Amino acid sequence: MKQLMILTNIVPAALLAALVLTAGCAYHFGNEDAQDIAVIRVDASGAEMWRHTIDSGFGGGFEAILSVAPTPEGGVFVSHYYLYPPSSHPDKIHWTTCIGADGSVVWDRNFSSNFKLMTPTPDGGFIGITEFGSSVVRVGPDGSPVWTINQTTIADILPKSRKDRYNTPQFNAVVPVGPDRYVIAGNLWVSSWSFMATIDGSGEITEAKKFTDHLSIGNLAPMPDGGWVVVGGGQVSRLRPNDKVRWTKTFWQAPDDLPENATVGGPWVRGFQVNEEEIRVLSVVSPETASGVDEAVAVTYGDDGTVLGEVHMEVPRSCPITLAADGGYAFAALESDEPGTYGPLSSEGSDIHIVKMDADGNPEWDRTVRGPVIRIETISAVGNGGYVLGTDVRR
Repeated sequence: MKQLMILTNIVPAALLAALVLTAGCAYHFGNEDAQDIAVIRVDASGAEMWRHTIDSGFGGGFEAILSVAPTPEGGVFVSHYYLYPPSSHPDKIHWTTCIGADGSVVWDRNFSSNFKLMTPTPDGGFIGITEFGSSVVRVGPDGSPVWTINQTTIADILPKSRKDRYNTPQFNAVVPVGPDRYVIAGNLWVSSWSFMATIDGSGEITEAKKFTDHLSIGNLAPMPDGGWVVVGGGQVSRLRPNDKVRWTKTFWQAPDDLPENATVGGPWVRGFQVNEEEIRVLSVVSPETASGVDEAVAVTYGDDGTVLGEVHMEVPRSCPITLAADGGYAFAALESDEPGTYGPLSSEGSDIHIVKMDADGNPEWDRTVRGPVIRIETISAVGNGGYVLGTDVRR
């Protein structure tokens, strides 16, 4: 095991049923040597199953990942962008690639925007939210756009008074709630206002509602009683079936709750899991110290809002971490230039270490995946079947 400190507090024991995935660390900007993306699929023990290198083929510049999502067939969607395109292809910037379960490319398409979130659909496509939350796009199984819902569509249908008639929605979440039926949700550009809207598979809006009670929606999950769990703005809220807020809990938002010397802008939510009785939120804060570690905290709440447990972990700075399907955690890091330590970025390329922890935050295994990789952008759990890594490699 490399040098890494794991701090454990109270322990939640239950395996949680529903898994919500989020992407990993900060994006890689700059104009250094050209780089491509390598997407690596590993099984539940960390053993490599396949890898695929994405290269736009235009020469110059480099690729960077915005988000990944599993396909219904066991593959992965990758939304990525091409920085510094050559003058011969100035518009070829935003790409989405569908990789099959065997690691081969199913389709590769240039879109007008990247997707910060992709929710798979039963037909093999997905419903995506564009990078800055300005629209929702249904993409078919062949990669073709099927329909689009833009900000104006939602703004026009939401109930509103004269004073907020120009209020602009920002889309943040798409959640399946039935056969070919979805809820899209996000925030309005008025402080503490948010919205939800129900759509069918053809993109028709069947219901829309607005919240004005300090509810920030970054992501959400339906509950068996018809209510919701909402995560956003450093808070987790439980809604009743009548949309009234049952309870709200704050994690790492008040200054007194933040780690010492924490950076402004955290915490960053890395995912949450829910079942009928428990709600777990994983978030990360980067302290302003030279320690080279981030602090990750997973808090488990009961359905009544009671805090059932907390797990505190120190992970390498800027290295992505995810909730695992078995109730544990996993992060990915590179061997740094200093022997025996982990790091997020290597100048020449390094092997990858996937570190799996149990529900208590205790290390279970450390698996090495061959490099050379210069940076790890994301790690995402794929159901019960392992993980997908989004990495940068030298071209």
